[in-house]
Amino acid sequence: VHKPSLDTAIPPTSPAPRGAGEQFANAQKSDLAAMSRWRLSSHSVVFSRENGKRMDTPSLSSLRAFSCVTSEMSHAVGSRNEFFVEHRRDIRDALDAMAELAAKGFRWTSSKKLHEMGNTLIELSAQCRDVVMQEPRLVHVTQPAYIVGDLHGNFQDLLAFESALWRLGPSLCPASLLFLGDYIDRRPYGFEVVLYLVVHKLIAPSKVVLLRGNHETREQNAKDGFQQECYDKFGGDLGARVWEAVNDFFDHLPIAAIVGDGIFCVHGGIPGPNWAHMPLVESMQTIPCPLRSYSSHELATDLMWSDPMETDTAELFTANTDRCVSVKFSTNALQSFLSLNNLQFVIRAHQYQVHLGFKVQKKNQLITVFSSSAYQNLKNQSSLVFACDGKIRLFSIDTLADKM
Repeated sequence: VHKPSLDTAIPPTSPAPRGAGEQFANAQKSDLAAMSRWRLSSHSVVFSRENGKRMDTPSLSSLRAFSCVTSEMSHAVGSRNEFFVEHRRDIRDALDAMAELAAKGFRWTSSKKLHEMGNTLIELSAQCRDVVMQEPRLVHVTQPAYIVGDLHGNFQDLLAFESALWRLGPSLCPASLLFLGDYIDRRPYGFEVVLYLVVHKLIAPSKVVLLRGNHETREQNAKDGFQQECYDKFGGDLGARVWEAVNDFFDHLPIAAIVGDGIFCVHGGIPGPNWAHMPLVESMQTIPCPLRSYSSHELATDLMWSDPMETDTAELFTANTDRCVSVKFSTNALQSFLSLNNLQFVIRAHQYQVHLGFKVQKKNQLITVFSSSAYQNLKNQSSLVFACDGKIRLFSIDTLADKM
């Protein structure tokens, strides 16, 4: 794992009264206060030395026979379920199916099993929709946090991240997992990526945060591959129901997040000129949930579609002629947004990046991360961001060797 760190000093932004960063800092202090009383969990975890996977979750009471525990467990709290909910048959079956798929070279060997998983995803998408619809449009994410960019159906790279960084699963990972959208289209495993994300969101709803990208919309994924993938894998009737259930789930996803007290995370970019004057916490409340079409709300369109200018002009914003949607923003526009909202960085996805899979630009305050290697047969690695203890670190996983 390649781990260059971004330690460049950043000039302080101008303070803004009750900015987004300050509000989320107060929320984080509340989180820390709530964690000040420690408790002993009633269960432990056993994992494999060979591959680091979880093998068992024995209760501490059951370990008294082995002298591992010498007293009654009257003060222990919780249950086996606090570690994971794989005792649920649907989730257990989905995890087993994904493990079997990886073990067999990412080929479904049973059409019956694949169709079972299609029906499972329909049910789990509805359950996950009910979870995310309770989240605000701007989510607070505690640090440390892994921040993942575009996956675009690259199930292999997603499993590579898991193997390297959260091998015991999100519920036992010390960091939050924040995904910036574009889970589907352009690669053949969009269904599997969504199944993985939905399962783990249900297992650890407070630690796994899923944002919406521009491909999590019917307008985009009907033409860029996901709808056809559903038809190819499940046929017309089941395929249509899978596609609609997943998009219904997408309609309820939050749009942006703030990590810690100073990092704004989003799929596309910052608000355009019609929203640039309004504080973020206030403007985000205008985005409805569900949002069936991004084009029905200009701010949502900007957050999912805007890009940075490669070369700044005298204007703060220009039309995004590359995409024919939304705007491009300048360094001055970015710094004005950060100052208004008492933030320091923007971390976004949305654009393919050569070489290591990331790009640092706009006076080091804008980071673009792309998490799908060999994208459309190009030579790039997959990367993610790790935010912890006031530092932003950039990780790249060398996943190219298996694809060349």
